Amino acid sequence: MENITLESLIEEHRQRIPTLYRDAKSYYYKYDDLEGYQKWLAKTIRFLNINYPNDKFVVDFEKVSEGLLATSQQNALLALLEAIASLPTIVPAENKTKSKKDGQTLDAVYRKQLEG
Repeated sequence: MENITLESLIEEHRQRIPTLYRDAKSYYYKYDDLEGYQKWLAKTIRFLNINYPNDKFVVDFEKVSEGLLATSQQNALLALLEAIASLPTIVPAENKTKSKKDGQTLDAVYRKQLEG
Protein backbone atom coordinates (compact mmCIF):
# COMPACT_ATOMS: atom_id res chain seq x y z
CA MET A 1 0.00 0.00 0.00
CA GLU A 2 1.44 3.37 -0.98
CA ASN A 3 1.86 6.18 1.51
CA ILE A 4 -0.47 8.91 0.29
CA THR A 5 0.03 12.45 1.58
CA LEU A 6 -1.50 15.74 0.55
CA GLU A 7 1.96 16.85 -0.57
CA SER A 8 2.38 13.77 -2.81
CA LEU A 9 -1.04 14.36 -4.40
CA ILE A 10 -0.14 18.02 -5.02
CA GLU A 11 3.20 17.10 -6.56
CA GLU A 12 1.65 14.44 -8.79
CA HIS A 13 -0.87 16.94 -10.13
CA ARG A 14 1.71 19.71 -10.47
CA GLN A 15 3.69 17.39 -12.76
CA ARG A 16 0.59 16.31 -14.70
CA ILE A 17 -0.80 19.78 -15.57
CA PRO A 18 1.84 20.60 -18.23
CA THR A 19 0.82 17.44 -20.13
CA LEU A 20 -2.74 18.72 -20.63
CA TYR A 21 -3.37 19.54 -24.28
CA ARG A 22 -6.23 20.65 -26.51
CA ASP A 23 -7.27 18.05 -29.06
CA ALA A 24 -7.15 19.51 -32.58
CA LYS A 25 -10.27 17.65 -33.76
CA SER A 26 -12.62 17.97 -30.82
CA TYR A 27 -11.17 21.13 -29.21
CA TYR A 28 -11.56 19.43 -25.82
CA TYR A 29 -8.66 19.30 -23.41
CA LYS A 30 -7.16 15.86 -22.81
CA TYR A 31 -4.47 13.98 -20.97
CA ASP A 32 -2.66 11.14 -22.74
CA ASP A 33 -2.91 9.24 -19.46
CA LEU A 34 -6.57 9.93 -18.73
CA GLU A 35 -6.83 6.78 -16.64
CA GLY A 36 -3.95 7.98 -14.46
CA TYR A 37 -5.69 11.34 -14.00
CA GLN A 38 -8.98 9.65 -13.08
CA LYS A 39 -7.22 7.45 -10.52
CA TRP A 40 -5.44 10.49 -9.07
CA LEU A 41 -8.74 12.38 -8.86
CA ALA A 42 -10.54 9.50 -7.11
CA LYS A 43 -7.63 9.02 -4.69
CA THR A 44 -7.51 12.74 -3.96
CA ILE A 45 -11.23 13.06 -3.30
CA ARG A 46 -11.09 9.99 -1.04
CA PHE A 47 -8.06 11.38 0.83
CA LEU A 48 -9.71 14.77 1.31
CA ASN A 49 -12.99 13.29 2.57
CA ILE A 50 -11.16 11.09 5.09
CA ASN A 51 -8.81 13.80 6.36
CA TYR A 52 -10.94 16.94 5.96
CA PRO A 53 -14.57 15.86 6.44
CA ASN A 54 -17.20 18.50 5.67
CA ASP A 55 -14.56 21.05 4.66
CA LYS A 56 -15.74 23.83 2.33
CA PHE A 57 -12.63 23.49 0.18
CA VAL A 58 -13.27 19.75 -0.27
CA VAL A 59 -16.79 20.56 -1.48
CA ASP A 60 -15.32 23.21 -3.80
CA PHE A 61 -12.68 20.73 -5.03
CA GLU A 62 -15.36 18.18 -5.90
CA LYS A 63 -17.46 20.78 -7.75
CA VAL A 64 -14.49 22.07 -9.76
CA SER A 65 -13.44 18.50 -10.60
CA GLU A 66 -16.83 17.85 -12.22
CA GLY A 67 -16.19 20.45 -14.93
CA LEU A 68 -14.70 19.81 -18.33
CA LEU A 69 -10.94 19.47 -18.41
CA ALA A 70 -9.31 22.84 -18.98
CA THR A 71 -6.08 24.49 -17.90
CA SER A 72 -7.88 26.91 -15.59
CA GLN A 73 -9.91 24.08 -14.04
CA GLN A 74 -6.80 21.99 -13.41
CA ASN A 75 -4.99 24.98 -11.91
CA ALA A 76 -7.99 25.63 -9.66
CA LEU A 77 -7.82 22.05 -8.36
CA LEU A 78 -4.14 22.52 -7.61
CA ALA A 79 -4.79 25.86 -5.88
CA LEU A 80 -7.47 24.33 -3.64
CA LEU A 81 -5.12 21.51 -2.62
CA GLU A 82 -2.32 23.98 -1.91
CA ALA A 83 -4.67 26.12 0.19
CA ILE A 84 -5.67 23.09 2.27
CA ALA A 85 -2.00 22.16 2.72
CA SER A 86 -1.08 25.71 3.77
CA LEU A 87 -3.95 26.12 6.23
CA PRO A 88 -5.11 22.63 7.21
CA THR A 89 -7.74 23.72 9.75
CA ILE A 90 -11.15 22.52 8.55
CA VAL A 91 -13.44 25.27 7.26
CA PRO A 92 -17.01 24.00 7.73
CA ALA A 93 -18.96 23.65 4.49
CA GLU A 94 -22.10 24.96 6.19
CA ASN A 95 -22.13 27.84 8.58
CA LYS A 96 -24.20 26.36 11.43
CA THR A 97 -25.37 29.78 12.59
CA LYS A 98 -27.13 30.28 9.28
CA SER A 99 -29.16 27.05 9.34
CA LYS A 100 -32.91 27.21 9.86
CA LYS A 101 -34.69 26.42 13.10
CA ASP A 102 -38.48 26.64 12.97
CA GLY A 103 -38.32 29.12 10.10
CA GLN A 104 -35.76 31.39 11.77
CA THR A 105 -32.02 31.46 11.40
CA LEU A 106 -30.11 30.49 14.50
CA ASP A 107 -28.65 34.00 14.49
CA ALA A 108 -32.16 35.37 15.06
CA VAL A 109 -32.80 32.82 17.80
CA TYR A 110 -29.57 33.77 19.58
CA ARG A 111 -30.37 37.49 19.29
CA LYS A 112 -33.79 36.91 20.91
CA GLN A 113 -32.14 34.96 23.74
CA LEU A 114 -29.67 37.79 24.34
CA GLU A 115 -32.43 40.41 24.28
CA GLY A 116 -34.83 38.64 26.53
